[in-house]
Amino acid sequence: MLMSRKVLGAATVCTLLIAGATEARDAVLLRGHSGEVVPASSLPKFTGGSGQKLTIPGGPTFNITYDDGAGVGFNDATHGANRKAVVDAVLTYIGERLDHTGTCDVVFETSQSDGTGFLASAGTLYFVGENDYAGGFAFDHLTTGTDPDGGSADIYCTVDFGYTWNNDTGPVGPGEFDLYSTLLHEMTHGLGIASLTNSDGTSQIAGTRTSYDNLLFQISGDVKVWAAGPGSMNFQASSLNGGTNTVEFRGAQSIADYAGGATFPRVDTPAVFAAGSSVSHFQSPNSITSGSPTPEATVMQRSTPPNTERREFVAFELGALEDLGYTIKNTSSSRDWLMY
Repeated sequence: MLMSRKVLGAATVCTLLIAGATEARDAVLLRGHSGEVVPASSLPKFTGGSGQKLTIPGGPTFNITYDDGAGVGFNDATHGANRKAVVDAVLTYIGERLDHTGTCDVVFETSQSDGTGFLASAGTLYFVGENDYAGGFAFDHLTTGTDPDGGSADIYCTVDFGYTWNNDTGPVGPGEFDLYSTLLHEMTHGLGIASLTNSDGTSQIAGTRTSYDNLLFQISGDVKVWAAGPGSMNFQASSLNGGTNTVEFRGAQSIADYAGGATFPRVDTPAVFAAGSSVSHFQSPNSITSGSPTPEATVMQRSTPPNTERREFVAFELGALEDLGYTIKNTSSSRDWLMY
């Protein structure tokens, strides 16, 4: 039986016919870094016909839309073409490592220019009240080929071009923030390396946590953070803002890729909790055991300072994506050369 299911926010903007659906479900975006939760009904709609299609041979297809007006942001007369080329390069890098032929719809919202907030923020959407650990829209669309919601994109990203940027794929210059490194970081949040937790351990989206949340362990007591389900806790919530060395990511593949399993990747839990940032990053630096590179500069550290390039995943970051449910291509260009 086919039944209508609402999948957007407060306003009914679009309905899908889903076999076996029994109840309406709203979808919301969690913006990485800012922690803002936005109903899908408040986001720019994805039309699918006005953007750019980037297809990776043997891999996924990215549909990219830029909401900037003429002469600004990604349409800047001087830097716009280079900035879009960086987007293509980042998504190509990601797509060449994912052994999936699904699709990911990406919208770059109207760029900022004040140079006062986050360099960039991005995230994927989640259905409210899943009562489960969810991969998010980007994961679902990439791995199944089925669009969770034809009216919304899978990843939304905003960039503040008010900072001094390296706007191309060349070496980063003095005082410049690297656009490639920043966008690789943000797109990876969209792929699912993100937590929905508040400082007290409750979820920002009622009844839903992320697949990433499901693999977090409290070091003290050696217990899973959310053991019985997304609505329960099995730990002291203070671990989420307890400073360094309180929470670890324990996906099996990331552990194997991280110092040969001798220790686990540490998660960033600063003493001052910031929704959308705390717990959603790996610790900086993520020290490795004796005999391995240390400290390890990862794409998914909390911040990338100027004059710095982080344009390649380290092995355990690819392992973490595999732990979230992605299939990673085991080729010399994607993983083998990253192993220690």
